[in-house]
Amino acid sequence: MNNNKAIAHVQNQIMLSWKAVMNYEEQLRTIGHDQIIEDCIVVEKEKVEIYTTILDRLTASVNQAKAILKDAGYYVDNLWHIDDVKGHGEFTDDGAYEVLDKVLQGEYIMEAINESIQITIQQ
Repeated sequence: MNNNKAIAHVQNQIMLSWKAVMNYEEQLRTIGHDQIIEDCIVVEKEKVEIYTTILDRLTASVNQAKAILKDAGYYVDNLWHIDDVKGHGEFTDDGAYEVLDKVLQGEYIMEAINESIQITIQQ
């Protein structure tokens, strides 16, 4: 499983646990005190805490990778993601990556970036 899929999975688990908490709390409002339901709420909140820690570590690895690249002189403050393509239609991860590759490696984009660099340097 790649990092992005892991992040999406963990985010989904956090959402599911919060939904469970809300459902349990609604049940408590309806029936009043119930130790089993209250224990379920505690368990789900613990899951959220665990999943949040995992999510923090997963996203930290992306940030660490960006920091390493930036330290090596690469510009990483404007990165494109396959989700930027997937928002425009049905694409697999590989298909979305191919779209990004074609667009960002295209002659027009490369020329526009190099021209913009030259103009900015001259200003």
